[in-house]
Amino acid sequence: MFSGVVIEFAKMNPLLRINKTADIPEFCHLIPSRWLVEGLVVSSVRHNLISRKQKAYSKSRKELISTGRMTADLSLSMARDYQRFLDSHPESRYQKSNEQHLGE
Repeated sequence: MFSGVVIEFAKMNPLLRINKTADIPEFCHLIPSRWLVEGLVVSSVRHNLISRKQKAYSKSRKELISTGRMTADLSLSMARDYQRFLDSHPESRYQKSNEQHLGE
Protein backbone atom coordinates (compact mmCIF):
# COMPACT_ATOMS: atom_id res chain seq x y z
CA MET A 1 0.00 0.00 0.00
CA PHE A 2 2.64 2.53 0.99
CA SER A 3 5.19 1.32 -1.55
CA GLY A 4 2.87 2.08 -4.45
CA VAL A 5 2.34 -1.59 -5.33
CA VAL A 6 -1.11 -3.13 -5.04
CA ILE A 7 -1.49 -6.82 -5.83
CA GLU A 8 -4.79 -8.66 -5.91
CA PHE A 9 -4.95 -11.59 -3.50
CA ALA A 10 -5.62 -13.98 -6.37
CA LYS A 11 -2.41 -12.88 -8.12
CA MET A 12 -0.10 -13.26 -5.13
CA ASN A 13 2.61 -15.87 -5.18
CA PRO A 14 0.91 -19.26 -4.73
CA LEU A 15 3.84 -20.43 -2.60
CA LEU A 16 2.64 -18.03 0.13
CA ARG A 17 -0.57 -20.02 0.53
CA ILE A 18 -0.90 -22.79 3.08
CA ASN A 19 -4.56 -23.49 2.31
CA LYS A 20 -4.91 -23.46 -1.48
CA THR A 21 -8.69 -22.94 -1.29
CA ALA A 22 -8.57 -19.87 0.97
CA ASP A 23 -9.65 -16.59 -0.64
CA ILE A 24 -6.99 -14.62 1.22
CA PRO A 25 -3.47 -16.01 1.58
CA GLU A 26 -2.52 -16.51 5.22
CA PHE A 27 0.54 -14.30 4.72
CA CYS A 28 -1.73 -11.31 4.08
CA HIS A 29 -3.08 -11.48 7.63
CA LEU A 30 0.38 -10.40 8.80
CA ILE A 31 0.55 -7.26 6.65
CA PRO A 32 -0.22 -4.25 8.89
CA SER A 33 -1.24 -1.96 6.03
CA ARG A 34 -4.07 -4.36 5.15
CA TRP A 35 -5.60 -3.87 8.59
CA LEU A 36 -4.95 -0.13 8.52
CA VAL A 37 -6.76 0.34 5.22
CA GLU A 38 -9.62 -1.97 6.24
CA GLY A 39 -10.00 -0.06 9.52
CA LEU A 40 -10.08 3.29 7.71
CA VAL A 41 -12.72 2.10 5.27
CA VAL A 42 -14.94 0.57 7.96
CA SER A 43 -14.54 3.63 10.18
CA SER A 44 -15.38 6.06 7.40
CA VAL A 45 -18.59 4.16 6.64
CA ARG A 46 -19.72 3.68 10.25
CA HIS A 47 -18.79 7.05 11.67
CA ASN A 48 -19.72 9.56 9.00
CA LEU A 49 -22.44 12.09 9.73
CA ILE A 50 -25.16 10.35 7.72
CA SER A 51 -24.56 6.97 9.39
CA ARG A 52 -24.60 8.52 12.86
CA LYS A 53 -27.85 10.38 12.13
CA GLN A 54 -29.46 7.26 10.65
CA LYS A 55 -28.48 5.20 13.69
CA ALA A 56 -29.83 7.84 16.11
CA TYR A 57 -33.10 8.11 14.15
CA SER A 58 -33.59 4.32 14.12
CA LYS A 59 -32.76 4.02 17.82
CA SER A 60 -35.21 6.78 18.76
CA ARG A 61 -38.00 5.20 16.73
CA LYS A 62 -37.41 1.76 18.24
CA GLU A 63 -37.40 3.14 21.78
CA LEU A 64 -40.60 5.10 21.25
CA ILE A 65 -42.34 2.15 19.62
CA SER A 66 -41.23 -0.32 22.30
CA THR A 67 -42.43 1.94 25.11
CA GLY A 68 -45.74 2.68 23.38
CA ARG A 69 -45.09 6.43 23.21
CA MET A 70 -45.00 6.61 19.41
CA THR A 71 -47.91 8.49 17.91
CA ALA A 72 -48.73 9.14 14.28
CA ASP A 73 -47.94 12.86 14.68
CA LEU A 74 -44.61 12.14 16.38
CA SER A 75 -43.69 9.59 13.73
CA LEU A 76 -44.50 12.04 10.95
CA SER A 77 -42.57 14.82 12.67
CA MET A 78 -39.50 12.61 13.12
CA ALA A 79 -39.69 11.45 9.51
CA ARG A 80 -39.89 15.05 8.27
CA ASP A 81 -36.91 16.11 10.41
CA TYR A 82 -34.89 13.17 9.14
CA GLN A 83 -35.86 13.91 5.53
CA ARG A 84 -34.82 17.58 5.96
CA PHE A 85 -31.47 16.38 7.24
CA LEU A 86 -31.05 14.04 4.25
CA ASP A 87 -32.02 16.82 1.84
CA SER A 88 -29.40 19.15 3.33
CA HIS A 89 -26.73 16.43 3.36
CA PRO A 90 -26.76 14.69 -0.01
CA GLU A 91 -24.83 11.43 -0.25
CA SER A 92 -22.63 12.96 -2.93
CA ARG A 93 -20.96 15.02 -0.18
CA TYR A 94 -19.78 11.83 1.51
CA GLN A 95 -18.86 9.56 -1.37
CA LYS A 96 -17.55 9.79 -4.89
CA SER A 97 -19.88 9.11 -7.76
CA ASN A 98 -18.93 6.73 -10.57
CA GLU A 99 -18.22 9.71 -12.81
CA GLN A 100 -15.70 11.08 -10.30
CA HIS A 101 -13.96 7.71 -10.10
CA LEU A 102 -13.75 7.48 -13.88
CA GLY A 103 -12.26 10.96 -14.13
CA GLU A 104 -9.28 10.15 -11.90
